[in-house]
Amino acid sequence: REYFGGEFSFNKKTKRAQFRSPTDTKSKPMFVEFVLQQIFAVYEASYRSLNLELLTKMQSQIAGWKDIDLNRLTTGSAAVRELMSRWQPFAECILQMAAQHLPSPREAAANRLPVLCPRWFAAGDRIERGPIMDALRDTDPAGPTVVYLAKFLAADLVRCVLTGDTLVGDEDVIFRHSAAETQLFIMREEEEEEETKEAKVHRALFIERIFVMKGRFMEAVQEAPAGSIVSVQVRPVDGEGGREHEMGVERCLTLCDSEEGPFLETPYSSQAFAMVRVSIEPKNVADLDALDRGLRLLHKADPSVSIEVMVTGENVLGCCGDEHLKRCITDLQKLFARGVPLSISKPLVAVREAIAPSVSADRVDPKSSTLWLPSWASHLVDSSTEAGSVHSAPVSDHNENDSDAGMQQQHQQDRTSMSSSGVMSVWTSNRKVCLRVSAVALPQEVLKWMDEFAEDLESVVHRQRASMAFAAGRTVVTVDECLDEVASQFQKRLVESSIGSCAVAGASLCGMSVARGCRTVLLDASSCAWTLRDSHHLGSGGFNSSAAERSKEAAPAEDRVHRSLWPSVLTGFQLASASGPLCEEPMRGVAFVLHSCHQVVGSDEQQGNQGAGAEGVVVMVAMKEACRYNIFRRGFARICEAMLLLEVNCEQEVMGKVYGVLGKRRAKVLDEGLRDGTSTFYIHSYLPLADSFSIAQDLREAASGHVSFHCAFSHWELSEDDPFQEASLTAEEIEELGDQPLPPNMARKLLDAIRKRKGLASDEKLVKDATKQRTVTRTQ
Repeated sequence: REYFGGEFSFNKKTKRAQFRSPTDTKSKPMFVEFVLQQIFAVYEASYRSLNLELLTKMQSQIAGWKDIDLNRLTTGSAAVRELMSRWQPFAECILQMAAQHLPSPREAAANRLPVLCPRWFAAGDRIERGPIMDALRDTDPAGPTVVYLAKFLAADLVRCVLTGDTLVGDEDVIFRHSAAETQLFIMREEEEEEETKEAKVHRALFIERIFVMKGRFMEAVQEAPAGSIVSVQVRPVDGEGGREHEMGVERCLTLCDSEEGPFLETPYSSQAFAMVRVSIEPKNVADLDALDRGLRLLHKADPSVSIEVMVTGENVLGCCGDEHLKRCITDLQKLFARGVPLSISKPLVAVREAIAPSVSADRVDPKSSTLWLPSWASHLVDSSTEAGSVHSAPVSDHNENDSDAGMQQQHQQDRTSMSSSGVMSVWTSNRKVCLRVSAVALPQEVLKWMDEFAEDLESVVHRQRASMAFAAGRTVVTVDECLDEVASQFQKRLVESSIGSCAVAGASLCGMSVARGCRTVLLDASSCAWTLRDSHHLGSGGFNSSAAERSKEAAPAEDRVHRSLWPSVLTGFQLASASGPLCEEPMRGVAFVLHSCHQVVGSDEQQGNQGAGAEGVVVMVAMKEACRYNIFRRGFARICEAMLLLEVNCEQEVMGKVYGVLGKRRAKVLDEGLRDGTSTFYIHSYLPLADSFSIAQDLREAASGHVSFHCAFSHWELSEDDPFQEASLTAEEIEELGDQPLPPNMARKLLDAIRKRKGLASDEKLVKDATKQRTVTRTQ
């Protein structure tokens, strides 16, 4: 097998394989000589002209050809198909290969179960679940039935075929022996069960029929063994009318015949997010119910669709791209909501809010304020500032190493201020706690690591579940061990990067946000020994006395973050990461550094109650504002655009027109060349998602249809344009600009469009009362 796949030829004299040099033109590789040459001989003897002499010789050697009458064959593709299907049937070859190389369900259970059900099989501190857990591990046919409902399909149950007319079929993955006419319970997550302990009643479904999938056809069977992929027809138990309607938004269900069964994880990526959103409304108010039912069916049929209902009552449909959006709207109009006239808004692309790694020194004016707020950002102050408080953003001339007493005397009357080095100081509304936070850009190495392990990080940090990706070679791992491994890998990559020796040197990782597209971290530089494991115990409600002792010994009482404030600080960080100040979009690639926390407490009793009740709320709000204000550091605000990888194939005659279309859409060409053996040229480029709409039509019109392309999501790219470029203009740019208005760049246009679409305040100026200018001449 090794010689067949390499550059080896067969020596007929020695009857052994030998290495084939690149200059050898006489011999052929063994794979070509023994495999491809035989297939080519069949094509030459049957496709262009029928060579009965050669086919007769081959018929005596191929068993599948013995019953073929060669004289009745006609030259062409029909003869090739008849001969090759008898000699090398593709379906049997694939089935034989799968049977030989793929593990059986029992052998694969050891690798699948820790991923499908990490709370039972990956966490080392979990209690044994009894016979159900043993039956799952051993794939016992006599054990309980466990079915995972993965996807809904459109099917005609009378003819047993998949169609696009109705939506009544569903596709399931069976992990245990299952039979028709069986009642199964819908499993729920353990967190959901803990919240609803008073009414712990599992809903039930009844499996009426089981089908084996054969392409688009289905064959009814009475039972299915473990590991089968089948389709089932289900109905709610006792004919409850509301159940089918509720299942419209439940696409990934775990069914079990026991109420103590497991809850299997969804196979779809938790990091999948809608990059293109549109608002859908019916033109007639009477069609609201029909549209609501159609959106539920669309959400039920397409796992990658997201549907949200805004506070204004409008339905927002989220898709993965322009073509996906067109397909969803077509299905909604022609299949799920027929006859309902729809009003569809313009597409709104998604962005990520970020900061620049560095800014040129000539763009930073030491005489100007470090914090720069646009005209529409006043709501950030007014929303959480009590009456009579003063907002100020002067340049902080005090030394950051000064005592907190001096800082209190200078800045307690100013609720917010930013130092010249970018450290934001925010007092709570009651002037009892002051948080000092700064923001730095994460290096690309850390971002790539977070993107690669996004699902595992979300499982460990947010869901507090063990993940085998951070097991470090162990077969059983706990959540605490995973958190320690996450912090270790993060610190290792941070030290290797360029910012490892700068402002974040020595800071410990105490928080991370990777949900819903966020990529942010919280670093503790106050020397209070706050770790990621401590944050996990805060979320679980436990109290870690060793962490509190470390925090007391690590830093003075004036500087350290009191442990009672940790939950509020962590919640404020997560809220700010999920909704940035620029356009309420998630943040990406930002590391927030918590330098100190100054507290003004009147009595020891208040010291003990700090962070509880109303005090915890104001600290959370202050931390959220401190993180959001850091984005407004003069010259550092940036956005990340979604980039698509576009591959275009065209002839040389239309390449110039294709480049013209790509140039108008800010495409970055990566590579181009001629495909080997053809006259077709390929062009690989990065295309911003905001400029990808209707590119298919433009390319086909420009190339007169002689073009093919493939487009897919690639990555998030930091924009080089500053959306608030008027805040960081150089002296040369100001002189060159003169009295002319500053033209908005692409980043500013995207922000304004998103803010306008979301109903947020913007600096757009509308002329309400205008008079026409006219020239008045004196009448002689």
